Amino acid sequence: METGWIKQLPGKVPVRQVPMGVFWGKVDLNSPPKGVAHTTEGLSEVPNYGGSSPHFTIGQKFVSQHRPLGDMAGTLRNTSGGVETNRLVRLQFELVGFSSLQPWLPDSNFQRDALSGLFELAEKELDIPRKHVWPDALEPGHIWAALDNPRRPKKFPDVPGWYFHSEIPENDHWDMGSCLISKLMEGADEPQMVPAFAMVEVQRAETGGLIADEISPFFASKAALRDWAVRPREGKEDTLRKRVWNAMVENRVQVAERKVKETEIRQE
Repeated sequence: METGWIKQLPGKVPVRQVPMGVFWGKVDLNSPPKGVAHTTEGLSEVPNYGGSSPHFTIGQKFVSQHRPLGDMAGTLRNTSGGVETNRLVRLQFELVGFSSLQPWLPDSNFQRDALSGLFELAEKELDIPRKHVWPDALEPGHIWAALDNPRRPKKFPDVPGWYFHSEIPENDHWDMGSCLISKLMEGADEPQMVPAFAMVEVQRAETGGLIADEISPFFASKAALRDWAVRPREGKEDTLRKRVWNAMVENRVQVAERKVKETEIRQE
């Protein structure tokens, strides 16, 4: 297994060294090889993780490495006396951006290329299979930001491959939503995916991290999103618009950019 700092990902994607975080120890190489993917639920190129940084942040412009390969990341919650989490994961990254319950991909070519390179590195150097252990798309009818969501207790830590934060025991975040990482692992984009914009409400969770919730439909342009937000409406949708305006007044709104299926784009 490769250890230490790297200068670039496969595909010649450069990597900056931005050391950050407390040293928690080495990863357990006796556990089946696994990686965990997160989204930052914000737009900072390099968030301040405190002592709990991942190995990498994949930003809009840069890939930053915070910990040497072989060291534990601190990105997952690990309850005392519970299931071991961080120690059993060989690679963790945070993707700058927002999750979505709808199938999505990063809108940025740079981020998609960086993710593809990271999955290749993980497979060749860390023996992490290039597969998502669960279907990418979330099944309807569940609250995913919950300790008891149905994916958490069933496969980790025994099944090798890639997990989302939402699929790890003892954790209550829902990232990466329905991100289609299997498409990136296969080296293929989804041809029906188109650029989209949505408003998200960003709040701080009780556990300290950020959580985001989409509070608008997807639109093909920022102008269309803006027009939807300010246009007077009647009926049920007024409740949603009230939530949007309350969040804007309290400075809890950001605009998420991503790719989604064309059928998800609002046409008005």
